[in-house]
Amino acid sequence: MGVTDREIYAEIAPDLIRYANALIGPDQAPDVVSTVVTRALGRGGGLVGPESPKSYLMKAVLNEATGVNALMERDTRRICPPRRSCLVM
Repeated sequence: MGVTDREIYAEIAPDLIRYANALIGPDQAPDVVSTVVTRALGRGGGLVGPESPKSYLMKAVLNEATGVNALMERDTRRICPPRRSCLVM
């Protein structure tokens, strides 16, 4: 019997969380990883499909974190235009 999605996830989840944490911070990291893994499981083949599931998911985490960062920056600019002094928490 081959390796299951659950086994793959259990092995690489700590690395995915650490990577997402470094990219986007501890508040958003679990959501980014959850989104990426959910999408991967929803496509044909799950986590078992890619030749290197860890590389595939790390790249997906990077892409998702980049998108989340862009949205957060856009929202911050909307709340506090560049020429104003605003406190961002």
